Parts: sequence; structure tokens; C-alpha cells
Amino acid sequence: MVERRRSQRVHYCCKVRIEHPQFDQQVVTCRDISETGLYVFIPKCVFPECDNSIIGSMLQLHVITALPQPRSHLTKIVRSDTDGIGLKFIA
Repeated sequence: MVERRRSQRVHYCCKVRIEHPQFDQQVVTCRDISETGLYVFIPKCVFPECDNSIIGSMLQLHVITALPQPRSHLTKIVRSDTDGIGLKFIA
């Protein structure tokens, strides 16, 4: 596999909620994060067979935190595998 990352990733575990119009809401676990995106584990992948048809889809990501102002980010699915999905932050 060709390495295409532009930013160094950091292993970081936290809960996030993702919202996708086709697949509803799911609470999943972040595995690592960088300046440009993150990877989230999805148990038995909630997306259909984790196929590549979801690549390019947009979804809303909410970091689950005790802070009064939760962080929300628009993201784009850039890769999918049997463990989860890679997301790119959209400005």
C-alpha cells in the first residue's frame, strides 16, 4: 500500500458519534488522529460490507466529551476496511 498521509498521526482513543444520512447515527471509537483526519473502528462495520461505494461520502462527526460545547466536524470518507473507516476533515 502506498503511503499518502500528509500529516503525522497520533494514536488516540476516544468515543465519537458519526451521522450519515444512509446509515443513521453510530457511536464508535477513534483509533488515531492527525491534523487532516482520523480513523474510527466500527464493530462489524455498520456500512454495507465495508465496500468502497461509501468512499467520498460526507458524514458529520461529533466528539463525545463532558465539555459544554461539543466539537462537531464535517468529514469525508476516504477509505474503508473490515475494521472501520478513514475520515478526512473538511474545512
